[in-house]
Amino acid sequence: MFGAENVISQRHLRNAQGKIVGLVDDAIKLGKIKGPRILDLVVKTKDGWKGIEVTSKTAFKVAQSAKEEIIRAAGGGFVRHPVTKDLIELSDDISRIIRLN
Repeated sequence: MFGAENVISQRHLRNAQGKIVGLVDDAIKLGKIKGPRILDLVVKTKDGWKGIEVTSKTAFKVAQSAKEEIIRAAGGGFVRHPVTKDLIELSDDISRIIRLN
């Protein structure tokens, strides 16, 4: 559907300088720290790059989505491409959650 070149997996949210952005005890932290948000998949669509979370039908994702929203609002709206190492700016939406059986 999207093509292998348009799907990357397991990417940390980063800021515009490429630093990993995390949330630790309600405080934003930079660098290799506890509390980062790792997106399952990042997919290039006609509207830009978007995060996707794949989970079970019963998994509770409210806290995870809230954490992502806080990190994104603090500048963590980028991921690093695993091959080119370029920073990719994500669309403004938080990750779409897809629930599977």
